[in-house]
Amino acid sequence: MTQKLRVGVIGGGVFGTYHARKVAASKQAVLVGVYDRDAGRASGVIDDVSVQEGQATDARVYATETELVSVCDALIIATPAHSHFDLGRAGLRAGKHVLIEKPLALSGEEADALVALAREQDLVLQVGHQERLVCDALGLFEHSIDVQKLELVRAGPPPKGGRAMDVSVIWDLMIHDIDLAHCLLGATAHGFSATGVRELGDEFDQVDASFMIEDTHVELSASRLAELFERTMKIRCADGMIEVDFVNRTLKNTTGYQLNDAFASEVPDPLGAADEHFFAACVRGTESEISGQSAKFAVATAEKLETLAKSIKGKR
Repeated sequence: MTQKLRVGVIGGGVFGTYHARKVAASKQAVLVGVYDRDAGRASGVIDDVSVQEGQATDARVYATETELVSVCDALIIATPAHSHFDLGRAGLRAGKHVLIEKPLALSGEEADALVALAREQDLVLQVGHQERLVCDALGLFEHSIDVQKLELVRAGPPPKGGRAMDVSVIWDLMIHDIDLAHCLLGATAHGFSATGVRELGDEFDQVDASFMIEDTHVELSASRLAELFERTMKIRCADGMIEVDFVNRTLKNTTGYQLNDAFASEVPDPLGAADEHFFAACVRGTESEISGQSAKFAVATAEKLETLAKSIKGKR
């Protein structure tokens, strides 16, 4: 493909706007349009891109997702989680490369179906797990780290404007950490436990969960009821501890593993870096480094934790 990748964004919310900015700023891609059920929101994304770029964009608002899909090489889907499977499947069936914001889908069955369809169509399917790039810059994937215990915390205030309130905090926040656990430890999880609390609506707003991958214990806590943002990972090893603060971009390492203290400067914009990986994979016809194939394991685990949390009576 000698011309720039033609990319359309479905979703006119916060993340749709973020992605549209990255497309417009890329040397590999061009933003051709935005679709949202609320045309005013889609128009707002176009206006935002024009302001960010300092000039009017040729991108336009499309009346339907079908019309947008027809003029694109690739799609970025940044809509509520319940729509990810249907929109992703439609894009892949139309022969388009697809980046789906997390989660890939809301069931293991749906995730498997999307992965199979992308493979059948020989298309790129990427998922919005950009913090893998941060862990890669840290050097965590370069070593066979003997993890004795993995602890992950992801918390923040209630989302503005009701964003992501259609799903529990497992799918909204914890899914990132479940994905990192699978990347570090392996594909198959077992020994699940999960409890949740509802406060803002019908879905869980705070969840404490755990599972095993092989013989390593993983503990996770996610909340959208906190006063401050917290994103931390603690890796307990036989000879010390690795502690990563994703908010403050800091590393503490008392183990013998050689990790990169300057990781923050190497990936200052994880979302932008992930989008560039997607564009490059589409242009080159190679598998994404954040592929649906690798992300489907987190979906299967999240589904089991969600089911388990809902099965425990007496939790509001």
